[in-house]
Amino acid sequence: MYQFQRSFFCTCIFSVLAFTQSEAVISLAIDEVAYLDNGTTVIQTAGTTTTDNASTPADLIYVDITLSGGGTLRLDEFNTGVVNAVALNFSQGTPGFEVFYNNQTINTDDISAFSAGIEAVYSNTNLRDYVNKDSSANANNPTGDYDISYQYALSNDDYIVVAERDGNSAISLQALDASGNVIGSQLDFVAADYTWDTGYRSSQDTSSSSQTLELGVVDISEFATTADIFGIRVINDSGADNKIFIASDDTFTNNVLNPTVPEPSSYALLFGGFTIVFVMLKRTRSAK
Repeated sequence: MYQFQRSFFCTCIFSVLAFTQSEAVISLAIDEVAYLDNGTTVIQTAGTTTTDNASTPADLIYVDITLSGGGTLRLDEFNTGVVNAVALNFSQGTPGFEVFYNNQTINTDDISAFSAGIEAVYSNTNLRDYVNKDSSANANNPTGDYDISYQYALSNDDYIVVAERDGNSAISLQALDASGNVIGSQLDFVAADYTWDTGYRSSQDTSSSSQTLELGVVDISEFATTADIFGIRVINDSGADNKIFIASDDTFTNNVLNPTVPEPSSYALLFGGFTIVFVMLKRTRSAK
């Protein structure tokens, strides 16, 4: 009996330790947003109700926010140095998921192409590129839909800008360390956290002509971890059509480099090594 009680107690303790705490986010006020719309700078001082589903790029330039402690901040640096994207819990042909990228639609008929499409979406700031999900067409993935890993770490003075079509679907985010392990608290976005209607949507998105991407901003420190964050896990159980931007007022190259990524000097050495081998082989063949 004692052995059973001790075993049960230990199981409960380990279960609690393994549990990721979930936190409702504190969405920050957005004051102004600028875009590069087909080469022209567009500045919004308020959200819009106009729908723009052209096929030309609409890139985020900056997002001005009001800080919770007072003052304002311009987020004009974006962490687009994506190392890779990994689709989780998908099998070939899983219905209801699509990637809208560069005026193309990529579905799960080819999981490798689907993952590459997610990576491409997160490697730019174009609002017309995002991951689309029809919640009525597929089962939920409570352990995550996909992971995004970054070349440079996310620090506690950076911010998350979540874009969601129509701003009406919840989405949850988890922080990942360099090995892909979940760290810190889970952040839960709800409809009330999307406070800015951009007016933009993909030309490939035909689900509803009136639904455009809305933005919400939250401080990365809400993950409540002091560890270096090298990735984000997206958990989408509500059919959110989304894209996550990691933003800052300072360049991300000042942050810690992902230890799984070689230093730039390593690339140079590697290239130099290949060059030497190539020259040697060429000389050997010429000597013959």
